[in-house]
Amino acid sequence: GEIPITLGDIDYTLRPTFNAMCIIERKLGKSIMDIAVNISKISHMEAATIISEFLFTKENEIKPNIDAIGLGIMEEGLIEVIKMMDEIIGSALGGSKNNSNSSKELNESPNG
Repeated sequence: GEIPITLGDIDYTLRPTFNAMCIIERKLGKSIMDIAVNISKISHMEAATIISEFLFTKENEIKPNIDAIGLGIMEEGLIEVIKMMDEIIGSALGGSKNNSNSSKELNESPNG
């Protein structure tokens, strides 16, 4: 799903994808699970990298560079961003299958 966040006074929409997770793991040299386990120790650079890679932009929008995202993290405060990162990483690891059970249940008849 999509996760709205605000850094400074700019609203962003994050959309965790498999491709973005692979890029994050490659850039940071650690797995998403390792990041999740150590979320309280995340650095400004790591947070900016994760947000930058999960950032969703529409076709006609220009993706902000990592410096702009880093500035937003500085304005918001790293502790507040860490709280957001917990939700963002949790969403990436939770999978979309967990959110689709309700539609499966709707299609099943209780009477067989």
